[in-house]
Amino acid sequence: MALYGRIWKLWDILTGCRHVERFVHCDQRRVPKRAIMLCLMIAFTVRAGERPGAWTGRYPPCDGHAEVLKREPMNLGVRFSNSNPALNAEFARAMSFWASILEMNWHEEDSRACAIQAVDGDPDLFRPGEVARAQFPGLPAYQGWIAFNPRVSLPADELFLTAVHELGHLLGLQHSSNASSVMYFLALDGPVFLDSSDLAALATRHRLRAVAGTGDVPESAVQAWRLVSR
Repeated sequence: MALYGRIWKLWDILTGCRHVERFVHCDQRRVPKRAIMLCLMIAFTVRAGERPGAWTGRYPPCDGHAEVLKREPMNLGVRFSNSNPALNAEFARAMSFWASILEMNWHEEDSRACAIQAVDGDPDLFRPGEVARAQFPGLPAYQGWIAFNPRVSLPADELFLTAVHELGHLLGLQHSSNASSVMYFLALDGPVFLDSSDLAALATRHRLRAVAGTGDVPESAVQAWRLVSR
């Protein structure tokens, strides 16, 4: 889900520019990449008044979605209700990564007893250039859904990063102001990681995995974020 019109993980900055041409003219031959990013930011403020994460749709319910709201250790059933096997594999990898940060376990749950569900989103759910949208916890329509745009094809590493980002929203994280954080609303060049502000925000909602009882996040988990954009 995105601030200023959710454009996380545009698969290519020039493709992104082409997607937004009907709103703002961006000439990729003359405009620097960062300026094109600004074009995109301006263009996607068209629907900025929409409350982030407050969407719904005709998707199968997840009766166990309240499990995602728990502060104590979570046991999350994940249902894969989409048409992309590669996405399912990377989503599973993203779940395992979050399990290295939070006190949680997860398993596949192919029924409405699920807590989280990855679905093929309806076409009218997405704005141009959008790859995925997550529901935010605490809103009336919350069902633990993350909708992926079936019309967008991404390589495995970008599917993984997109799933990690959207799961962050589902777990209660907002967008970060740190352009290197995986929770930043745009995918910029350079390494990506979960920064200290992200971890502090997570700690207000969920239990972080401790190191020898100190309550600290494992350094290995934080360092791993610097490698996921390999």
